[in-house]
Amino acid sequence: DGWQPDDEPPVGTPDWAYNLRLDKQAVGNSCTAGGLGFLCDYVIRVTNVGPDAYFGPVVVNDRLPAAPAGAIMTVTNAPPWLCLPISPDEQQCTYAPAALLPGESIDLHMSVDLAVPAPVCHLDNLAGLVWPPGLGDTDPADDFDLATATIPAAHCPPPEGATTNLKIWKD
Repeated sequence: DGWQPDDEPPVGTPDWAYNLRLDKQAVGNSCTAGGLGFLCDYVIRVTNVGPDAYFGPVVVNDRLPAAPAGAIMTVTNAPPWLCLPISPDEQQCTYAPAALLPGESIDLHMSVDLAVPAPVCHLDNLAGLVWPPGLGDTDPADDFDLATATIPAAHCPPPEGATTNLKIWKD
C-alpha cells in the first residue's frame, strides 16, 4: 500500500531537537597597542547544548554595531571557516559541514584593528547565528551575544575596580 500522510512516520525518520548556543568574549577584556593603533581580539564559540547532534553548516554574522571610522575586522583562524566581508566592520563566516554532538563546540577568532584617533573607550562586537528562512534551533534566544573590549587610549579613564598604588624610590 505505501505510507499515507496521516499514518505514523516510518521507523528511522529523524526527529532532531538541537540547540546551538553562541557565546562571545573579548580576549583579555581589553585591546592592546599594535596595528593601526589598537588590536582587539574576540572569540566566538558555538556549542551544541543538545539534546541531539547537529549536522549541517554553522553560519555566523559578526559585526561592530558602532562601526568606528577606520576599524578593520579580520578573521584570525580562517580555514576551516570560510569568511566573506560584508563591509570593513562586518563578516559572515560559514563552517561547513559541521558535526557537533551535544557538548561539542567550535571557535571562531576575530580581530579588530582600530585606528589611534578613534574617539571611543570601548569596542562592542556583536555576533549571531544565521539560519535559512524557516529553519532554526530549539532556543533562538541564545543565538547571539555581545562582547565589549576596553581600549586603553590616553583619553579613556582607567577601568573600574581595584587599582595598584605603586611607588618607586631610590636611596
